[in-house]
Amino acid sequence: MAEFPIVTESPVLALPDAVAAPPGTPDAGLPWHHGDPLGEQRAATLGVAVIDRSTRFVIAISGEERLSWLHTISSQHVAALPDGTSAENLSLDANGRIEHHFVQTDLDGVTWIDTEPGRGPDLLAFLTKMVFWAKAEPRDGNELAVLSLLGPQSGDPRVLAALGLEALPDRPYAAVALPGGGFVRRMPWPTDHSYDLLVPRERLAEVFGALTAAGARAAGTWAFEALRVEAVRPRIGLDTDERTIPHEARWVGAPRPVRCRASRQGLLSRPGDGRSGGEPRQAATTPGAAAPRRFRRRPARTRRSGDRGRPDRRPPGHRRRPPRTRPHRARPGQTHRFCRNGLGRRSLRRGDRRRLGSGRHRRPGGPSGRRTAARAVNAADIRLGRVDAVCVVHSIRDSGTRRVPVTGIDKRPVAEPVHVGALGLTGDRQCDTEHHGGRFKAVYAYDEDEAQRWASELGRDLPVGWFGENLRSSGIPTSDAVIGERWRVGTGGLLLEVTGPRTPCATFGVWAAEPRWVARFTRRGDTGAYLKVVTEGPVAAGDTIEVVSVPEHGVTVRDMFTGRDPERLAVMLEQQDDLSPRIIEKARNRIARQVQGVT
Repeated sequence: MAEFPIVTESPVLALPDAVAAPPGTPDAGLPWHHGDPLGEQRAATLGVAVIDRSTRFVIAISGEERLSWLHTISSQHVAALPDGTSAENLSLDANGRIEHHFVQTDLDGVTWIDTEPGRGPDLLAFLTKMVFWAKAEPRDGNELAVLSLLGPQSGDPRVLAALGLEALPDRPYAAVALPGGGFVRRMPWPTDHSYDLLVPRERLAEVFGALTAAGARAAGTWAFEALRVEAVRPRIGLDTDERTIPHEARWVGAPRPVRCRASRQGLLSRPGDGRSGGEPRQAATTPGAAAPRRFRRRPARTRRSGDRGRPDRRPPGHRRRPPRTRPHRARPGQTHRFCRNGLGRRSLRRGDRRRLGSGRHRRPGGPSGRRTAARAVNAADIRLGRVDAVCVVHSIRDSGTRRVPVTGIDKRPVAEPVHVGALGLTGDRQCDTEHHGGRFKAVYAYDEDEAQRWASELGRDLPVGWFGENLRSSGIPTSDAVIGERWRVGTGGLLLEVTGPRTPCATFGVWAAEPRWVARFTRRGDTGAYLKVVTEGPVAAGDTIEVVSVPEHGVTVRDMFTGRDPERLAVMLEQQDDLSPRIIEKARNRIARQVQGVT
């Protein structure tokens, strides 16, 4: 196969705030983020953000028969694609499995295709091989580079002036030429206001700088991928494998609404076409959706983790339970994860083709049941959160109980950094030392999303520190953290390890002043997490929380609090070192109750 040039690194990485994507990932050579990935996501959904995707491989096809020829060897009906229009397309193998996914735009007598960086050379080689007698000339088109402009303020006059346009395309897949070369097309995902800019590669840094000077926030591929996952848009090679067919990836049929802001475009508009191998076949005369009945089984479907995929059969007037972020465990077919601003962790799942057996839970380590105690987090799986506030005791108050007459539950945020030692934060205090404080309860963290759910249910504001927490965090659901999970906080070397759930006490009930508060808090299970200090260091509001390792046993704080799944509790006791004595006791008691047949 011929050698084709591949762009390996973007000039935008020269910006001082650009952080490169981890090597070995599909976006290597691009800015992963510019210092605040969650803030960049907010800008892409509420304002305007520009994202460098310039490593995408670009192909140009000229010739008067380019569209009719491409129509015969791809899945989409593109023979009559109007000028200034785009489409998403697939190339399938002889068995109907996905080989390539690409976006094509026909403009001024040339069809431009952009695809994944690692798959572009193979796609170009395939197109070149399939020309035969057709009047079509595919060639390397990497003189253009891809940027993405996201956000409802993309049409701001300053942004338009930077692009030299009077208006952006107003319908999905429409494209218009840019004055300095290249074009802009509107896409229906990952947000409702998404635009791809294909600009001359030698002007990439210039255009990127002009857009940021016009008010667009520089964002990285982290933000784009998080929004893509939220929109349930699979990415070939990450959310698909070598056996994936279009039905499994929801790349089939006509556009249809889904449970996300963006619409989806079916990429298999003609049954049986688009397969590689042999000479091009005669194009179908009538476009239509491919028939799922051609398959002997109902294909598994790609979906977002947490979406159940069935209609709501609750009776009218039924009061829904408040949404809850479920614990994240390794599941069959699960792909990479991203920390999505305001939504916690999000991932896509492929439907599993294997039978998992009749048991409710799979054995923790596969057939052998053996796993390592912990695993380092892969670059593509890195989860980031944020310390929204740091709290220490504000005043010692009457507890309202007889056992311990005073309490330090009244905690308030502080502005300056606080040193975290082996027994907790400097300036903090615990009065009930039997149940609070100590090495395994040095720090208490509570998630902002969980706090907001309680505030909505109670109908009142719950200020930072109301739960008695030392850290109010966002981006990492604390109640769904895995026991033994380690967090690197800030840049001062602080390393924390999740040790267990908070058990609500009578003092908490008096402080809350809500009817049956302890029972309600227990039933919800959003307990927050206690942490021990592995390495001492400072912490301040605004610090980043990075999950650096996660134990393989998968027992979360919520699982430990509810005591469910004793089998995995036994695996945790076997694999996890240095557990809290109370956690060990509770896990053993729950296992013993299962042995005795008590639920």
